[in-house]
Formats: sequence, C-alpha cells, structure tokens
Amino acid sequence: MTFTIPAHGVKNAVDNPTLSVAQHRLLNEPKPIRLCGSPTGAGKTYAFIEAARQGQSVFFVVPTQALATDIHESIQAQNAEKPILSAIWDSRQTMQAKEAGQLSWAERKAQFDQIEKEGGMILATLESLANLTMDQPKYQYIHLDVVDLLWRFQHLVFDEAHTLNTRAFGLLHLWITLIAFRYQNHLTAPKLTLLSATHSDLLENLLQEAYLPRELISCFEEDIDETPDRYIHRTVQVFVHDQVSILELATQYAAALLQEKGKLLFIYDSLRQITQDEMPLAELLCDECGLQPDDVIMINGQDKHLERSAGGSGFAAGTHPKEQHKVIIGTSAVEMGVNFKIDAAIIEPGLDAAALLQRIGRVARNDQTGIIHISHTKSGETAHIIKLKECQGELPINELRNRFKPLRHFNHQAAKARGSAYWAMLSRKNSALMAGIKEMFTEVMGQDVPVPGKQLRSLWVVEQIEWREKRFFLQWLKAIERELQDVRGFAPTVKIQFQDKKAILYSRDWVSQHLRTPDDYQDDTYIYRDVRDNCLRKKSVPPSCVFFSPFGKTGPIQGWNTADAYKSYLNSLKNSRQNYFVSKPEVKLLYEKAEAFIRATALLPRDAENEGILIDSDRV
Repeated sequence: MTFTIPAHGVKNAVDNPTLSVAQHRLLNEPKPIRLCGSPTGAGKTYAFIEAARQGQSVFFVVPTQALATDIHESIQAQNAEKPILSAIWDSRQTMQAKEAGQLSWAERKAQFDQIEKEGGMILATLESLANLTMDQPKYQYIHLDVVDLLWRFQHLVFDEAHTLNTRAFGLLHLWITLIAFRYQNHLTAPKLTLLSATHSDLLENLLQEAYLPRELISCFEEDIDETPDRYIHRTVQVFVHDQVSILELATQYAAALLQEKGKLLFIYDSLRQITQDEMPLAELLCDECGLQPDDVIMINGQDKHLERSAGGSGFAAGTHPKEQHKVIIGTSAVEMGVNFKIDAAIIEPGLDAAALLQRIGRVARNDQTGIIHISHTKSGETAHIIKLKECQGELPINELRNRFKPLRHFNHQAAKARGSAYWAMLSRKNSALMAGIKEMFTEVMGQDVPVPGKQLRSLWVVEQIEWREKRFFLQWLKAIERELQDVRGFAPTVKIQFQDKKAILYSRDWVSQHLRTPDDYQDDTYIYRDVRDNCLRKKSVPPSCVFFSPFGKTGPIQGWNTADAYKSYLNSLKNSRQNYFVSKPEVKLLYEKAEAFIRATALLPRDAENEGILIDSDRV
C-alpha cells in the first residue's frame, strides 16, 4: 500500500510578504485569546521570534526542556549578527542556580526585566509558569508575580497546546480570565496564544458551554496550498507495510535510504521494542551501512540527558540531535517540536492520528522529496490505522488531515472540574490576588456564571465544625491542595477499555511503553478483548501507593497509574463510609460533598512517605 503527499506550503500575507497568512495574523489579530492550528514546519514559533526581533516581549511556554533548548539555539543561530535576547526557565536552570549558591528567581527577575525593556523571549516550561502563578518567587524574597507578566509582557504563548490535559486547564483558564478582563477594560495585557501542529477541538466544548468568553477568542488555521509562496514540505511518498517490523524494514531499506537521503529517522511506539532492537540495529547500521556509533542518537525520553545509550550499542543518547547525527532513533519524544533535517523515515503509526501526522510531518522539510515506510505488526487495528490502510494515490495534506479527524480528544468535563479546584486552591494560597480575580471573572462572564472553585471551597467549612475524626478530613484537604500544586503529569492521555475494566484514560506514554496494539477502536476508545494483565507487553508488578481520604489514609493500593488505582480508592471510600457512624447531619453532608468532589476530579492525593511511582492520568 502506498500513497503520495504532494509538496505544499503557505501563502504570504498581503500586508507583509515576509510572513505567512497565519504568522501575520498571530502578530496582528486584535482578539486577545487565539488558538492557531498549523502543520509542522509552517513557522508558528518563527512568528514570535519575529515579534521578539521587533522588540516585543514574549513569554513562550513549552512542554519539554528539549524544545526550549531547540528554540533557544535556533534563535541564536538565526540572529548571530544581531542577537535576540532569550532565556530558558526550567528545572535545569533552577538546579544550576542552586549548585552555584544563587537564587534562581533572582536570575529570572533580571532576565525578565531586560527582555521587557529590550524585547526577546523567555522559554519556560509549564512548571515554571505554574510556579510563577503560585507566587513562588516571594519565597526567595524576589518581587515577580502574575501582575508583572500581565502588564509588562506583550505575548503569552502555549506551544504544542494539544498536549495540555485536564491537569493544566485550571492554569490556562485562570490566565484566559485575567487577560480577557484587562482587554475588556482597555488595560495593558499580553495576548494569549495556543499553538498546535494538530487540529484540535481544545476549547470548542468549553466555548459551547459559555465557560469562556467566545467574543474574545479567535480560532484559525494556516491556509495550506500546493502552489505556495513558501514550501514547508516537499513531496513525500508513504509506504504502509502490514505485519512487517521496523527491524525488518530497516534490514530491507536502511542502506538505500541512507545512500539516497543521507539521514534516516526511526520512530517506535514502544521503548521496550527499541531496547530489543538496539543491538540488531547497531550491527545493521555499523556493519552493513558503514556508520559509526557516534553517527546515531537515541532519543528515549523527552527530558533526559544521557551521554550513551544503556543498551550496549555505543549509540549517543539524549534529547537533541546534532548535525553530525545520520540516524535518529526515538519514540513519541521526537514528535514534539524539536527540529531536525531529515528526508527518510521508518516509523510505527503511533497511538492516534495526531501522532501519525506529526511523525509524517518530520520528513522532507527541506528541498528534497521524502520517503516514509510505516510498520504495522500488531493484530487489531485502531481507527487511524484503518484509515491509513485506505489511503492511496495522491492525497493533498488538507485532505489527509480531514480524513483523519478527529485527531485527538480533550476531556472538557474533567478539565472544568480540576480547573475549578485549581482556582479554589489558589484562593487559599493567595487570597488577595484571587479576590481580585473573582471580580474579574464575574465581569468577564456575567453574574449568572458561578466563579470556579465553589465545590472545593465549600469543603473548607470543616474548620467551623467539630467531630472526633475531623483531623483526617483536614489532612485530606491539605493533601488535595498539595496535589493541585504539583505540576507533574501535564501529558496527553488516551481512552482504554479492557475486558475486565470500565473505560478509563491512560497516559499515552505509559500505553506506548506497556500495552500491545488494541483489538478494536470504538467511540474514541481503544478496545482490548482481554483482561488488562494479558494485554501488557511485559509482565511486571504495578507499584503500590497509600492515599489520603476524608476518612484517613487508605491501605496500600496497587496501580500502574492514578486512573488504575481509582476504582480501589472508591472501594476504600465505600468501606470507610459503611464502617463509620456519622451523628451530625452537617458532617454527613460534608462527607457527601467530599465524595462528589472526588468523583468529579478523580484527584487522588498521595502520601509522600508511602508513594510509589505512578503515572498521573485522567479517568472518564
């Protein structure tokens, strides 16, 4: 099976021929909240580099440290004669400052002040923005807070916005409200932009429910054309192979592809399979293709920094390919943002259509045509694999994208619940700030729309009620607040249905590492016609955690992730409720409200002293 994606690109804006239509709109769209979908390579990030070049201040939020580094290096390389100021805010910078005996937020404050005055970009992980929002600088006696970003910077950008999950939505919704209010009142504020290479209904359900101010939000996509002013991809020929592994395809095609195209990309769905294939690939690439181990880099994690692969091949390992690397081997970590020049690839199809199209978009971003071989070896087919096998002939990129819609889904109900809880947590942590934000929300959305946070705030009435086990309830509430302040787990999820379990959402990274290909795909759900344990790629024992509950700590609960542990947690609540006699009506009502909150948000606060390593994910 084979099909061809014709070369395509973008039209230049009439008012500015140096920018595409979408790039020009990103810099000039009057509405303060913008959601822009544009394929890989179209130059979404470049628009904001151009803004920085013009002297504007840009706070650019990225999902990984690797992407922050890539953009930073790109800025420096493009503007060697007249450098654009740029700074990276991430955990590495925090650690370096600590090791040097310095204050990380003092360094950031100096960078912030300079970029405000001269223009430039702060490249920050979502964790850094969350810490700024939660007023972390004050603990280092540094005055830098939400208000500074609101009136001193001109752009707040969330790159790869489709990776924002329900855990991140409270933070995003808070900033949307702040910016919308200031624009409605003609006050200085940055424009907030969500960028995505994946077509996404990220905000559509929330807009329909009047949860966001629609009149202040502009959703648009780059206009892709086969007769463009600027090409972003050359013609790509795609070969789909059924029941043929990546290793088999490499044996058949790697030498010829390297000779013709010079470089080669491998993308696996499973880290475990990479480990199994590493030595055979090393023999193939080094003995038969004439490469040296240093010519190959393995990208086996989004934010890990290694020197050598642990598999014994001698391959370099890390997150960022260099010019000398002729072969790149990776998993989903290479899908997101990091740029490299490559014209040939051997890939697996990914867990959904979004992953597949992003992988295809990595190839032929230069002047050469591209070749992609797609391996599918597992029994059972998801919707995007079925659609992939139906592709034939010449398929323009717009038709291909439309054929695969919807590419990825967003759990808006869980987002609202957790977002609301996030607001309540901030109200207690920074009451002065949130009192003002409450007024802003009411002005933006109207008196009839409840201010987020009511459900969690109502539970703190516990402080005015006395009963014997009150301390357990308070411990649970405080643990919930800690959980909401924890910025781990900002990762996309997929819905999974096993024979022995209800449909729940799992971390995509966890699924790619631990599960075989599903047997079917129905109603946006991966269907496995077997019990969960029989669907694992490798048998192992799930970790065990102890959680806080309104009735006290649970016993050890096993689970691969928080969603997996959720059912056992609810059973623990049920048993505690049955065994506990409540004499006061107000206390009984409090427990009922607590359980409703738990079911809406699926927040499971872990006991740090008895914490296993669970991957956070959302439930349905």
